[in-house]
Amino acid sequence: MTIKTYSAFNYGHTITESNRFLDFKESVSGALTAELNIGSYTLGQFVNEIARAMNAVSLNESYTTSINRSTRQITITGSSNFSLLVNSGTTIAQSVFNLAGFTGTDLTGASSYQGNAASGSQFEPQFKLQDY
Repeated sequence: MTIKTYSAFNYGHTITESNRFLDFKESVSGALTAELNIGSYTLGQFVNEIARAMNAVSLNESYTTSINRSTRQITITGSSNFSLLVNSGTTIAQSVFNLAGFTGTDLTGASSYQGNAASGSQFEPQFKLQDY
């Protein structure tokens, strides 16, 4: 069997005291702050932790997350319109938005948002995996 593709390793999804909050606003309530659990995550675990943290403080919504594996962009989807307070949240100094790939201004008026940058880092070996 010949392996014809390169492997890619995604890394860098570590939540610390300095990047554990995600500020958002639901359509019928004020601003909310989701707190992610401190730890190191795979990309898949990281997006699940975002959804878990948002659902834990949500008053009326249900949130899911997904990943575009080729671009490492994260999409956060709510059951109705909500806002991601990327630039104006009360915990902006300890925000997870940069790690999640959301930069720039607040995102408002939709039920789904995709990050505008890749999440974490990626290592691609110079050689294809070998079958020994």
